[in-house]
Amino acid sequence: FRTTPVNSQAKTLGINKHNTRFVVKKIHYLFFLILVSTNIEAQKDTIPSKLSFHADLRFRSEQDWNSRKSDNTYREDRTRFRYRVRAGLTYDLNSWASFGTRLRTGYREKQQDPHLTFGEGNEFGTLPLGFEQAFFKVEKDGYTFWVGKNTFPFQNQNELFWSSIIYPEGFFLKKHFQFPSNFINEVDIRGGYFLLSNDNAFKEYGS
Repeated sequence: FRTTPVNSQAKTLGINKHNTRFVVKKIHYLFFLILVSTNIEAQKDTIPSKLSFHADLRFRSEQDWNSRKSDNTYREDRTRFRYRVRAGLTYDLNSWASFGTRLRTGYREKQQDPHLTFGEGNEFGTLPLGFEQAFFKVEKDGYTFWVGKNTFPFQNQNELFWSSIIYPEGFFLKKHFQFPSNFINEVDIRGGYFLLSNDNAFKEYGS
């Protein structure tokens, strides 16, 4: 039989313990790095999933012949190059609440015409921009509520009744009902309170 000195055994055990502690530390560091990187990636994935961005650009050539002015007199024939730019975003706070906003081109006194004409006005000045939408919205348990400036929330038969590019300001509430019937499947009850201005005088409209 061969015996190993005690000192040699202690040295051998000491080296093994040192190596073991070194390996454990490396595993801890590696696990920590993986955990941190996973949390960072999760946060990066969460914010974009709740935030949506949208934008559009419209450009057209407009032939304006034999048209009349507001005083019913004829204007000279003209060809105009016109454009409209819109950009907005929506952020979902959770599964039932969100808020959104959208900017668009257009002069404030021409709320039904968001288009601008190349060469009209101050060519080297800034573009007229305004908020087309700015709202907070809640949808839960069949209820829909929003406050701010948003799309027209009622049935619109045609443009003569309400232009689709005019966004009312106020608040809106809707309740949706569903029925297990072949005669009536669902019913919506809608109501709102809006403020409109005419010649710098605000008017109140309820529905």
